[in-house]
Amino acid sequence: MGIFPGDAIPGSFYVSPMRRVLRTTLLSLIAFSAVGCGGNLVNIQQGSTGIVVRNQSDEPICYFYLSEASSGVRQDRLGTTETLDPGSYREYDLDAGLYNLRFEDCREEVIMERQGIMLEEGDRLEVDFRGRE
Repeated sequence: MGIFPGDAIPGSFYVSPMRRVLRTTLLSLIAFSAVGCGGNLVNIQQGSTGIVVRNQSDEPICYFYLSEASSGVRQDRLGTTETLDPGSYREYDLDAGLYNLRFEDCREEVIMERQGIMLEEGDRLEVDFRGRE
């Protein structure tokens, strides 16, 4: 028995694993293509749903905006007094959904931005910021 276009596939037994493999492969290709843009790496691993941001650059991240793509509301996850200094990291738990992220320096200039990052339940987004794009 084969699976061909148009065949009925029972439940998500076949679809879900293949979808995850394809999505992981696509995100890996996007991450590797981003290496040329300041060397920043965005990767999805399995774990609790959320995000890990590591500052591996030589400058602080003063503003970290993370929002659900559908809301349009930008919220600085670092607050009014905190910065993400070189060598430090932060972890945030999130709900599954479609997200946009943006890092800004202390002059409020964009130093990295990604849009349309899909997190499914159990996805852990890892962002290694290595320099301006």
